[in-house]
Amino acid sequence: TEGETTFKTTGKPIVSAMRTACSAVRATFARAPRWLLPYAVAFVACQGHVMSDPSIIVIPPLAALVFQSAGRHPMAGLLGAFACVNGGYASGILLGSLDALLQGITQKVVTIVPQGAGVTTSIAMNYYFSAVSGLILPIVGGFLIDRVLEPRLGPWRQDTTVAPGAASSATKDASQR
Repeated sequence: TEGETTFKTTGKPIVSAMRTACSAVRATFARAPRWLLPYAVAFVACQGHVMSDPSIIVIPPLAALVFQSAGRHPMAGLLGAFACVNGGYASGILLGSLDALLQGITQKVVTIVPQGAGVTTSIAMNYYFSAVSGLILPIVGGFLIDRVLEPRLGPWRQDTTVAPGAASSATKDASQR
């Protein structure tokens, strides 16, 4: 059918690319000490502004994958990365597209103020604050993931996943109501 042909031409390359990305993430973090993972995930997430808006969608699942492959709770990685991407979105040690946007807005505002005549702004005008925040926020985020979030989620057991095609008891109970 047409749907099968569409999947074969577009779906298989996407699945292959996702497998490659998952392997790359595992290989990158495989040698990292277990205690370092929350801080590394928080650091990468706080630099997500370089990737722009897709970072909010891309980084958290990758963080969950990293945590799961290290035997840690994947929800801690997912939730912690989501919080760090959003909390540290305007900060980071690298300049991003948001810095360019803010520079354009600030330049327009400066021309409104009489004392601002002749003042030019730069894309790096906020860099010192951003860089310091980009180093402090991952430390705070990593600490919160490691010491607050993950202990509240409880221990991670990989054998708790439901086999494909098998419904859990909660699903069966909900369908009987």
